[in-house]
Amino acid sequence: MSTTKPRRARARWLQGAPEYVLDVFDCHKTCKSFDSADRYTVFFGGSLAGNTETYYLGLSDNPDHPQGVSMWGEMSSNDVAGYRASAKRDRIRWLDLPENVRKHVVQRCQ
Repeated sequence: MSTTKPRRARARWLQGAPEYVLDVFDCHKTCKSFDSADRYTVFFGGSLAGNTETYYLGLSDNPDHPQGVSMWGEMSSNDVAGYRASAKRDRIRWLDLPENVRKHVVQRCQ
C-alpha cells in the first residue's frame, strides 16, 4: 500500500482555489451519459488530507438543489493517481467551475 500523498495540480489549474483543493475534473465531455449525476469531481489535500486516503466530492451542476448531488468519497493514493491519469482530458481550472459549485465546495469544507 502506497503512503505517498497526491500532489496539487499546477498553479494555473488552481488559481484562486483554497489550499486544500488538489485537482478539479469535469466529465461532461467524456461521460457516456449526460444524465451522470456527479459531473464534477474535486480532490482534496492540504489541511483536509487523510492519513492513507484522499477525499473528494462528486458534484452536479446545482449541488444545492433538492435533486442535486454533493457526495463525499475517498480513494487510495494509487487510485487517485490512476483516476487523474485516465481523466487528464477532463481536468478544468478551479475558476471554470460554476460559481455556485465553487461556493458549495468551500461551504462543505468548512
